[in-house]
Amino acid sequence: MNVVEPSAWLEYLADRPNAEIFAKPIEATRSLIVPTLALFEVFKRVSQQRNEDDALRAVAVMEQGRVVDLDRATLWTQDSDFEALPSARSREAIAREACSSEDPRLLSGTRSLAALCYL
Repeated sequence: MNVVEPSAWLEYLADRPNAEIFAKPIEATRSLIVPTLALFEVFKRVSQQRNEDDALRAVAVMEQGRVVDLDRATLWTQDSDFEALPSARSREAIAREACSSEDPRLLSGTRSLAALCYL
């Protein structure tokens, strides 16, 4: 099963230099899972940069995969824009929790995360 995140979809749909990297998982629609959140993000960006008709065409391509609602999933992301969602775990939030914790095991083996405590 493959899940392609929104920036990769945008790369593919715009036929940018890295589109070829994402072509195989996107075109293998039988094993493609498309989160509803990805549909929203791609629609929003394409409609901002182009127009609503192009955004609807982009979503139609995405809907060739299996669209799933991830309402019970935990979203792990580097994007702090999702931080307000109760089930989102951004890198910054994880670092804040680890840095404020008195439990040193939270930082063991995570040198890059530990470094965030000192930023």
